Amino acid sequence: MSKLKYREAAISSADQNGEYKGVVLSTEEPVKTYDDNGNPYWEILDYSDSAKVDLSRFNPSVPLLDSHRTGLTDILGRVSNPKITNKRLIADMKIGDTLKGRQINEQIESGNVNSVSIAYVTSQEKRDGYRDGIPVIRAMAHEIHETSLVSMPANVEAKIRNLNSATEHSMPTENQSEDSSENKTPDVKIRDNSNQVPMQERVLQAAAASTVAYKGAIPLAREMLTQDSNTSVDKFFAKLSERMTEQEEKNDDGIDLKSRQAFSFVNLINHLAEPGDATFRKRADLELQICQAARERANTELAAKGQALIPGSVLRTRTIDGDNLAAENFGDFISYARESSKIMPLCTPAPNLQGTVVLPKQSGTGSVRWVPNEAGDTADGDTDEVEFDQVSLPQRSLSARQVYSRNTLINSTPAIEGVVRSDLAGLFAEEMDRVILGNGGTNQPDGVYKTMLAANKIAATAPKKLTWAYLCQLEEKVATQKVLSASNVFVMNPTMVSVGRQVLRNANSPDFLVNNAVVDPASGQLMSTVLNYRLISTTVVSDKVSSATSLTGGTAHVIYFGDFSQMVVGSFGSSGLSIMVDPYTLSTTRRYRVSAFAETGLANRRPDAFAVVWDLVGTA
Repeated sequence: MSKLKYREAAISSADQNGEYKGVVLSTEEPVKTYDDNGNPYWEILDYSDSAKVDLSRFNPSVPLLDSHRTGLTDILGRVSNPKITNKRLIADMKIGDTLKGRQINEQIESGNVNSVSIAYVTSQEKRDGYRDGIPVIRAMAHEIHETSLVSMPANVEAKIRNLNSATEHSMPTENQSEDSSENKTPDVKIRDNSNQVPMQERVLQAAAASTVAYKGAIPLAREMLTQDSNTSVDKFFAKLSERMTEQEEKNDDGIDLKSRQAFSFVNLINHLAEPGDATFRKRADLELQICQAARERANTELAAKGQALIPGSVLRTRTIDGDNLAAENFGDFISYARESSKIMPLCTPAPNLQGTVVLPKQSGTGSVRWVPNEAGDTADGDTDEVEFDQVSLPQRSLSARQVYSRNTLINSTPAIEGVVRSDLAGLFAEEMDRVILGNGGTNQPDGVYKTMLAANKIAATAPKKLTWAYLCQLEEKVATQKVLSASNVFVMNPTMVSVGRQVLRNANSPDFLVNNAVVDPASGQLMSTVLNYRLISTTVVSDKVSSATSLTGGTAHVIYFGDFSQMVVGSFGSSGLSIMVDPYTLSTTRRYRVSAFAETGLANRRPDAFAVVWDLVGTA
């Protein structure tokens, strides 16, 4: 019977483009496993010149999955260019540039994830002697189905079998080859590389190996063994699969996983714009049900026509791969917008807040002393306690507006869906970055420039040009307050970055104020640095500074330095995002005006963690 099986190999380091070249997917290393009757045998995948290895699914590539799961959220990247060399199957692996992909790359580089696993089906096997008294089976033909990253090599046997299939798998006899190429339902098998152990212990081993995917695996195994001491690994994994599906589909706002993944901004916008159109109404049936439920949970009445409340759980980043969408849940729109932001990812998130929140704020430094611990020792004086004050994080409403042509939105494709989501996220991200750095304003939260220490604002003096001395003064201001760490960053607009690339540190130095001499550990690319701190370049940094208290009305530039983790970015409530569609104002040009509203807020826990130099000219 055809079986879909797995085996693992180690991962090497990525090249400068983030690709893993020549990853060893499989070798002829014997793997100990068991047939359906519980009999052990060693399996060798043959990679000799006479072997029949079907790589037709690599056309041009196969998906790279997360732990052999096949959901849309489990696609990590692609594997391509397979070839057999020196009796090894190798290929190139590329992980997608998504949030999950970047996190996986970090896990690989840190050594936490170090195995790649293949799923394959053997179609021709033969006896190849014995090893330690156990038969050796050589697979002379097999087909690769997919590849996965796994957190640990599989060391247990498990099969998730089609319940309608009663066909058993047995080993070929001494003079017999097995050809299982006929169309039969495959099972999944994970090999045991250890000696044969009692079934109960193998079930517990399977549970231990599964805790990465499901934390309750071991309690589940013990519960099943208590009820039935003869529970097999097959039954455990079948029950585990049920539990994981149940857990994956549960959600705080009651929306199942498939519905959250299927939710379409475009379908909703089209219906809100033209509620009388029966086709648009039918397409948006799922979206309207979800939004109605969200409104009822939030106990909110939407007074305006063309308005809907989207729950936070349906917000996704979507990467387009043919007709497939890979989704990652961020939970609320402000968190979702972080992915399009340059400043927000540096800040501390505070999701699901309710009303104005009061946070602790360190307002003084502590002191240290040596305390007595033996008879006759005396204390060296009183110790001051670290002083804490409070800072409030008030709720503010942020609106973003975008205009779309009717023809664009009628084409409800994954690409258009991604454009709409990215547009709204980009608008939110840019405005949030601006207010984080900013001086506050009508209905706006107070940012760094408004809340930082006045003593940490350095006014440039004539000729007001950027110099090495100003940059060093910024570092000194923050260091004096004991808020200096490797996580501090400089933030400039592109004009000042350009100036920094043209100005030498001093007449005797070959180095410029801004350089690209450091590799960013997250992306692997060269990044700009100042004083060996990371440099963020963004257009939201003002070039209209007029005074130490105003970022508008002038012509001067400003440069920031500090620890942005002290800025807390809050998102309020779990109701998500409110969408309003105006089809009337621009109706003569067949365009819709789409507005989105989210609840957010800011708080600066350490005003002394930041310093700025302002009143700079934008020339070298």
